[in-house]
Amino acid sequence: MRKLMIAVVAAGATLLPVPAAHAGPGCSAAYEAYDSSTQRGLGSSTCPSYVQRVKVTCYDMMVGAVYTVYGPLVGPGQVSTQPCDTFGQAIGATFSYT
Repeated sequence: MRKLMIAVVAAGATLLPVPAAHAGPGCSAAYEAYDSSTQRGLGSSTCPSYVQRVKVTCYDMMVGAVYTVYGPLVGPGQVSTQPCDTFGQAIGATFSYT
């Protein structure tokens, strides 16, 4: 599953795996803290047996605020991806079943 998630983000990006509490078997989430070429962080998640979407916690480096963005709901085995807003650094990612 990790190879599929890496293909979603920019080449050479470092994804940080995130352990998820109460995760379904094989579910995973990861994030790229910040990509200077896009000026934002990015989160991705996948789950082989459940409909889910990524939930990314971001930090706005301009105003110092923490906020949350959600990716699209996707079917089992698909990858949900969502970037932070411009100048937003991803500080965490998990998945949500709703």
